[in-house]
Amino acid sequence: MTPEEALVALLTGDTTINTMIGARIYPLVVPQTSIRPAIAYQVISNVPSYTHDGPADHARERIQLTLEGNSYAQARALAGEVRRKLGGYRGVVGDLTIGSSFIENDVDSYAETTRLPVVRMDVVMQHNG
Repeated sequence: MTPEEALVALLTGDTTINTMIGARIYPLVVPQTSIRPAIAYQVISNVPSYTHDGPADHARERIQLTLEGNSYAQARALAGEVRRKLGGYRGVVGDLTIGSSFIENDVDSYAETTRLPVVRMDVVMQHNG
C-alpha cells in the first residue's frame, strides 16, 4: 500500500470525515463537477532514508491536501476534522506502518476554477517502505 492509499483509507474510514465527503477524495485536483466538500491530494516530496549500507526501510513523505468547501466555514470544519484524524496518527494501514503523521501547516485560499474557499494542508508521514 502506498502512503497516498493509506491516507485515503484513513480519511474515508473516519465516520465524521466520511459523512462530510463520502468518497469525494481525488488525486491532484477536485473535478469542477464534483459536489463539495471534497478533497484532492498530491505528493509534494518523498524522501527515502539511507544508512551506510544503502536504503533504509523507511521514508518521509509530504502530501498536500486541498480541502474544498461550499463556504469558508465548511472548508475550515473539514480541515479541523482532517487535523484531528491525521495529527499525531500512528498505526498500521494495510501493509504500511505509519510511525508518525503530523500536519506541518495549512493555509486558506480559494479554488481558481470554482472560486470556492479551500484550505491547503501539508501532511507529513513517516512510514516503512
